Amino acid sequence: MNRISRLSHKSSALCVILCWLLGSAAKTQAQTRGPDYAESVAIGVMSADGEFELSLRLARFPARSGGSVWLHLAVAGQAYSLVDESVNLGVTPAVTPVQADTARFSAGTTTDLWFQTRARQSTAMQGEVSARLKVLAERHPEAGSGTIPVEVELQFVANQLGARLNNDRRWELFGRVTGQVTVNGTTHAVDLPGKWHEQTGNRASFAPAFTYLNVQAPGFGMLAIGYTDRATGFVARESGNTAVTAMRIDPPGAAPRTFTVTLASGEVITGAARTVQNWSVPIEGQRRPGAGVIVDSNQGQLVGSLNDWNPDGPQ
Repeated sequence: MNRISRLSHKSSALCVILCWLLGSAAKTQAQTRGPDYAESVAIGVMSADGEFELSLRLARFPARSGGSVWLHLAVAGQAYSLVDESVNLGVTPAVTPVQADTARFSAGTTTDLWFQTRARQSTAMQGEVSARLKVLAERHPEAGSGTIPVEVELQFVANQLGARLNNDRRWELFGRVTGQVTVNGTTHAVDLPGKWHEQTGNRASFAPAFTYLNVQAPGFGMLAIGYTDRATGFVARESGNTAVTAMRIDPPGAAPRTFTVTLASGEVITGAARTVQNWSVPIEGQRRPGAGVIVDSNQGQLVGSLNDWNPDGPQ
């Protein structure tokens, strides 16, 4: 065996060892997170008149090697949705390195979908989303693939308005979303305010009862999450963030839904949310309702989303 052959043999052996170690590390990493460890990444955007709305979410469960995709899209007077619970992450999926400066959330090999971010340690984080999905022309879908092709190519740039919540397990950033969405061969340009969401951690079920209000306007963003016994979130302005300490909101069915959000500074944000798009997704034998809303508030007009789970909880 000459020197080149010996080097080639050693390199091949080293490659095998490294691949085995990396595969073992990925498997160990997924296992050490526990069977209930979950990752959620999402992007949401809505036009000022509420006629265009897109919400795309990927959930990953590394220990189960599975995940799910939710998509809601309103464009050109039509509504489309998808709930796909058949995402296959592969045999030994690693958890996404959310503490790193760059990260890629992948839907594995069965679904053409990924979220990718860089400059993650900065509030000027940048993200990309790419998806090729088949959807249904419905607002309230059952789980399962559709027949209408949708392609999503979006870029997100945070605008310094955002925060990490719950010991960094939840990351919410307001920013600008650009790119395009193609539905059944027709392409629609996107250049609108939007929000990036990430959440990681162990969860045995979807969540306790909550109402999730996410709205924004130029230079202002508010995320308020009300539970039965507490509230969390923040109001983001160019001057900085202020924590949410209390939230009261009308139950679903009220039109509009009035709300009061109290901040740590003592400031009170009041408003009335009017539904312009409505959706729901099947979760754990129930349906979680959601809506795209336009809000008249003491901060001016705001747009965003309003979602409920066990909606008779927070009042």
